[in-house]
Amino acid sequence: MTNRWLSVVLAAMALLWAMAGNAHAQAFPNKPVRIVTYFSAGSGPDVVIRVIADQLSKLWQQPVVVDNRPGANGIIAIESLKTSPPDGYTLGVTDSGVLTINPHLYSAMKLQADRDLTPLSMWFNVPFYLLVPAAGPIKTVPQLIAYAKANPGKLSYGSPTGVGNPGHLGMELFKAETGTDMVHVPYKTSGPMMTDLATGRVQVAWASMGSARAMLQSGEVIPIAVGSKERQAVKPEVMTLREAGGPPNLEVNAWIGLFGPKDMPANVVAKINADVDQVLKMPEVIKRIVDLGNEPLAGNGDMVADLIRSGSARYGKLIRDLNIKAD
Repeated sequence: MTNRWLSVVLAAMALLWAMAGNAHAQAFPNKPVRIVTYFSAGSGPDVVIRVIADQLSKLWQQPVVVDNRPGANGIIAIESLKTSPPDGYTLGVTDSGVLTINPHLYSAMKLQADRDLTPLSMWFNVPFYLLVPAAGPIKTVPQLIAYAKANPGKLSYGSPTGVGNPGHLGMELFKAETGTDMVHVPYKTSGPMMTDLATGRVQVAWASMGSARAMLQSGEVIPIAVGSKERQAVKPEVMTLREAGGPPNLEVNAWIGLFGPKDMPANVVAKINADVDQVLKMPEVIKRIVDLGNEPLAGNGDMVADLIRSGSARYGKLIRDLNIKAD
């Protein structure tokens, strides 16, 4: 009888634990959720992140707080996510460069995305525009290529956030595929780069719409191509690089996605993904993404993981071949 009673008690306890676990999963989230990002407050990506966070807050009936942690080219924010509890209450939004480029540039960065993070979902793509000064002689991609070939090392191109960013590596790929030679001028931020581009101190640059919007609106710089597969709704008159006469298979962009720490519970991952997918399909969210010069790009964690692997292999080889160093 004693053994039978013990078995009954243990079975009852197991059932209670299972019910408690299910109740906990169903209750997610039952407290505020924090989204860590390295994008500075007020930047283009930050605006979209806050729009999505606001909709998630309404859906979850819990505050969803955006925690801006800029600095170290994204390493500070992503390392803080890595060490957070894997319970779903700390998430992170970052771009492809932090995960596919930075590990090949910074010896201090110990994070490996496939080992240390849980890829959750793709949020949107950030196409880069190939820009030139409006007052300069170059107005088309063929003119840029022809001038660069005829005057090797005479043209200079700018890129924001130092070395190894998509604008820098995108131009290096452009040079390799067109057989041209241009001099790289790195900037700490996009503002001074855009000012120098407008005045002709640098003659060309790849930049996102968020970085270039003011100079485009003033007419001081002009886009001669966009580095995406398709033309963008915010600038439908701007041809793709293929259409404009550039390298047909070259894309210059950065995608932005949602991540969590490693070893998140499967039911929490499923809940977050389902709700984020619902928010990303809202017309008002799509409109905000597009109006800010971005491209909606839905995808699950498997897609994100695949893009990290392929991007890391591509950029890692380029960085090694060119011996690019950031520290």
